[in-house]
Amino acid sequence: MSGLSRYSDPQTSKDAATLLQSRSTDSELVYEFIVRQGSHGATDNEIQIATGLPANSQPTRRNQLVRMGLVRATVRRRATVSGRQAIVWVASFSEELFA
Repeated sequence: MSGLSRYSDPQTSKDAATLLQSRSTDSELVYEFIVRQGSHGATDNEIQIATGLPANSQPTRRNQLVRMGLVRATVRRRATVSGRQAIVWVASFSEELFA
């Protein structure tokens, strides 16, 4: 039994609970990485490389943090590995100028 499901729950409920726990953990990974970057911040690409999260799920985790008020976009941009300019994200408590 996980904290989000009961032993008597159907397997689909247990699977959903596992997925929610995974998403929470992924969000924590993203947040902890951004916090460690301080005012330097991080692009989505940098977050993906550091956390190992795929490009199709990491931005969703970061957006959750933005909606929670924990992460903000800065006015700065930095080149990704492909050469494109990307938004630099910082923890909201950072003394940064926000976009």
